Amino acid sequence: MTAFELYLAPGQENFGLMTALDIEKHLEETGLINRVFSLKDELVKGWVANPSTYPEELKTKRVLLWGSKQICHGDGSDPRDVEFAHLIWYQNRVLERWLWLVGVFSDGSPTLLRQS
Repeated sequence: MTAFELYLAPGQENFGLMTALDIEKHLEETGLINRVFSLKDELVKGWVANPSTYPEELKTKRVLLWGSKQICHGDGSDPRDVEFAHLIWYQNRVLERWLWLVGVFSDGSPTLLRQS
């Protein structure tokens, strides 16, 4: 049994697009925000430290980590001031990258949730 599941907000399904702000709002409204992973979670740290453990099903996706958000500029009241982490598979490594809250995401960018 895996310790995680991949989740798409309804607007992301079937090649749909959703803004990061709308995805985050959906996660908060449904309570799923309480199950999101961050860069500090042992599972994620293990994948970064030992890429051979990174699941095949994640290698073609941009995996959103809503538990890792940071304010980069200003006071965070503007979405362009806030970014959140994601993982990508690149050249046999798991890379941690950051995305702005103003981005738009499709079904290739699921949220990583703890198994319910």
